[in-house]
Amino acid sequence: MSRRRTGIIAALATFWLAVNAVAQEMDRVELKNGSTVYGEVVDAENGTLSVKTDFAGTIQVRLDQIASMYTETPMVLQMADGSIIEARPLAVEDERLVLPEAIEEGGGSYALSQLLRVNPEPWETGEGYRWNGLASGALSAQRGNTETNELDYNVESRWTGLDDRYSTRVYGQVRDVNGTRRAENVTFTSKYDRFLDNDWYWGMSASAERDQFSNIDLRAYVGPYLGKKFDRTPFFILETELGLSYVSEQFTSSPDEEYPGAVWTLDATSRYFGDDLRVYVRQNGIWDLDDRSDVVINSTAGMSFPLIADIEGSAEVSWEYDSGAVATVEELNQIYRFRIGYRW
Repeated sequence: MSRRRTGIIAALATFWLAVNAVAQEMDRVELKNGSTVYGEVVDAENGTLSVKTDFAGTIQVRLDQIASMYTETPMVLQMADGSIIEARPLAVEDERLVLPEAIEEGGGSYALSQLLRVNPEPWETGEGYRWNGLASGALSAQRGNTETNELDYNVESRWTGLDDRYSTRVYGQVRDVNGTRRAENVTFTSKYDRFLDNDWYWGMSASAERDQFSNIDLRAYVGPYLGKKFDRTPFFILETELGLSYVSEQFTSSPDEEYPGAVWTLDATSRYFGDDLRVYVRQNGIWDLDDRSDVVINSTAGMSFPLIADIEGSAEVSWEYDSGAVATVEELNQIYRFRIGYRW
């Protein structure tokens, strides 16, 4: 055998051993359709397994499509009954979790469907809350025959626990034209949610709004609601809420009003076009149950994308509709914005 041929064989053997060694160090997920995914199991939630791969980033695999799985990654398992199991390695055979440590301790295997999540964060096991939020703003200036300065701001924060959730939001607008204030409004909303199960929850909300140039000294409401979450990842996640509230309105040049109102909220997000592009739609409304022709609806649609680190940009359009607006104020106001924000 020539030296050249011997060298080629040695190189191929070395390459095969290296590939085999790397494959053995990776987690392996075998699907019912015969495909095999190599990577690192990083999460499991809502019946979906997340596997970080070198060739396609993080991919989602439905648990009911897994035939077998073997991992080398140390992990903590949270089961549907709330129990926590530490296991290494983790194996799935015939759609059942096989945990060697559990067998040694007199346990056994578990149905794969009993797996709630992998590597839960402390708040997911009932320890504290997860805090996230967004602070964003849009600043514009126009010079010429008319000098216009405008600032739009939005700050929202959410604390999510295993059983409940708190959230607050403050947003508003300030606009000066030729040195004269022409718009100044601010809205504050606070909510508390109590989870009934993975999809349903009930809550209480309170909101206060002031719009000096739209005849609104103060519009406030408080009341309970029932909410439902529709998780169709990666297509969309939708939260809908419907409730009753006591509404009080104080106007600058009109008689004050108090009435029972039906309130609703829609909050939808989608990452169907990739993790870096988030499409969102948000709407909230108040319907006067004493005067059925009086309704207030605020809607926003847009998309956000990362810029640097946790800094993101977003382009959006908002519609503000008030059927009871005074004659000097338009019923429908449409606003286009480009925002820069920080998300945590």
